[in-house]
Amino acid sequence: MSATRRLLTVVGDANDISTWSGIPYFFLRAATRQGLLDAGVSLHPKALLWRRAAWNIRSLLLTSKAGGYQYSRDFLSKLFAQACLSEHEPLDFVTHFPLLPPRPWGRAWTVTPYIDATLKQNFDDYGAGHRIDRTHRENALARERDAYQAAKRVVCFSRWAADAVTSFYNVPSNHCHVVLPGANLIEEQVPDAELSEMPHTAGGALRLGFIGKDWERKGLRLLLDIAASLEQRGVAAEVVTIGPDAKELPRHPLLRPQGFIDKHHDMERFVRLVRSFHFGCLLSSVEAFGISTFECLRLGVPVVGRRAGGIVDSIPEGLGFLFDPERELDDIVSTLESHAKDADRYSALRRRVLSRAREFSWDRTALQFKELFEGDQL
Repeated sequence: MSATRRLLTVVGDANDISTWSGIPYFFLRAATRQGLLDAGVSLHPKALLWRRAAWNIRSLLLTSKAGGYQYSRDFLSKLFAQACLSEHEPLDFVTHFPLLPPRPWGRAWTVTPYIDATLKQNFDDYGAGHRIDRTHRENALARERDAYQAAKRVVCFSRWAADAVTSFYNVPSNHCHVVLPGANLIEEQVPDAELSEMPHTAGGALRLGFIGKDWERKGLRLLLDIAASLEQRGVAAEVVTIGPDAKELPRHPLLRPQGFIDKHHDMERFVRLVRSFHFGCLLSSVEAFGISTFECLRLGVPVVGRRAGGIVDSIPEGLGFLFDPERELDDIVSTLESHAKDADRYSALRRRVLSRAREFSWDRTALQFKELFEGDQL
């Protein structure tokens, strides 16, 4: 019997850094180094655009809603067929999308979903369900439940997602695990940093860093309000953004947009810019996990976040600050002000983050996954 191959799959090419914010790419790099994964599956959704258009038109005529093709049996079966995998070959999949591989699975296949959020959370919390007909939503959720219950195990980015898997999908808690993801960084291009190389709070503006394209959901307006409040208290501040196009952002005197940085070709610039932040900030209204907070922590930068969704798991105690939405503006401003005016206090915080920076790489994720898989053999 041939050896079992372990493959990573997602809606898209798992080998491409541009797929799903680079998460599969960086996980795959670390997991192949650790001997956890053998390869990534290359799928190309754009090849099905004409089928999507036809499906959307038909759905619109029948239900008055055009969304949801990416959850349909037609899309998933046609997409996964591109991989040309035999159902008789022993394959062990780690999948970032719970409906891939589509069921029924090959006779010699086993599957472990590794998800940031359930479809239920995407439909309800993120609001993705409002464009999809109710029947289509319920059908997708039923197939998702079936996949979780048939899987070898379900692994989640955060406790937020894991709680949904056990409660809504009736998956036993001992069948569901949490393994935190890592920072989307090319580790070979991340030099170790010394505290002396980091920015201090004496003189100059307090640099509040923002990483992410969906700037409205991720709380950029609130962050600008925080910067303005700091200025009113006599603390110079600026908000530095990575990701959004400057033309898409609101005009604000404290905003310093840097645009999109291609990590594949300009990792050095990304690392240098993030390390210039005093704090990385993620104040999302909803967030499955704070990958950007892990990027900051991996680079030695303390973080500030809102107590929402998976952000809670992305800010370890002592390395940053979590705030409840009810009093977040005043509380965040006061916390930042106290660190801006006490250089020793800020340096101590930064030193703690630096001492634990390597914990936030995908290498740590891959090692924990490896321990999980090796536990099956005990």
